Formats: sequence, C-alpha cells, structure tokens
Amino acid sequence: MIAPTNRRSTAFVWGLRILVTAILLAIGGGLYYWHINQDNPYFGFLVGGFPPSYQPQSHDWRLEIIARPLRPIIAKLEDFRQKQGRYPSTASEIKPIIPGNVVEDEDNGLFIFQGDSLYYRVSDKSASGYSISIRLGWDPSLDYTRDVSGTHWTFLPGDGSPDVPVDL
Repeated sequence: MIAPTNRRSTAFVWGLRILVTAILLAIGGGLYYWHINQDNPYFGFLVGGFPPSYQPQSHDWRLEIIARPLRPIIAKLEDFRQKQGRYPSTASEIKPIIPGNVVEDEDNGLFIFQGDSLYYRVSDKSASGYSISIRLGWDPSLDYTRDVSGTHWTFLPGDGSPDVPVDL
C-alpha cells in the first residue's frame, strides 16, 4: 500500500526541484558565458576594464588582442612619415589615418578618438615621434611610442605604480 502524501511534503518537493533547476541553469549559463568569452581581452575584467594591479607579461594575450587593431594605424603613420618626413601633427592630417571623430586638445598637443579611449600625441614641434594610448579601464592604458630610441609598448597602471614595458 502507498502511503498518503500531504500538501506540505508535495510543496516542499516542488520547491526543492525548482531550486535545484535554478542552480543548474545558473551554473550552465556561467559555463556558457565563460566558453564564449575565453578570447575576450577583458574576460575577468569585464566591469571597469583592467585594474591597475594587473600584471602584464610580454606577449600577454589580452594586450595582444587590444594592440591588434592599432597595428594598421601604426603602419599608416609610418607611411605618412615616409612620404612627408614627419608624423601627422594636425587634425586634418590625422583624420584619414585614425578612424572616428577627432577632438583636438591644443593645450596638450593631443588628439582624442573613439569616445575618449584612444589618444594620439605628437612628441614635439618637429613631429619626429608620437605615441598612441588606448585606455584599458578607469586608470590603466596601453601605450605605443615611436621616438628616436625606437618603438616600444608600455602598460601604464595609472595609479602611481611603475610603468611596465611589454613586448607585443
């Protein structure tokens, strides 16, 4: 003979089933999210970007992904220098090279692109060098510099701690 069930035990069992299902769906969703974002440079740093405490390594895959779209811009800047003997130093010269709206900060010799996340600065009046900086969060940025000593990438934490040169 089957024992009769009461409403409380039935409600408890259904509540338990719903709770277990919700937990399994959350775990499955988290695993799916992790799977599709493995190659995202901001994975693990999705809110606010990279923290100043991030410890970059040479050939850091996250920084490599971020630097990749800058490489064609760097090539166009080098082409400009080959033709003109200097790097672009005015908004009209830089606009065809770097896509997006340009805002010129004349006081700092700075050009701002892509909603305040990409910066281009000519090193001096002779336009013999430049730097491109891309913001990685509130404070950190990744900088590419071309000067008389050559070219180099640098991770700037932005919190007062030392800059970290990186090979990319």
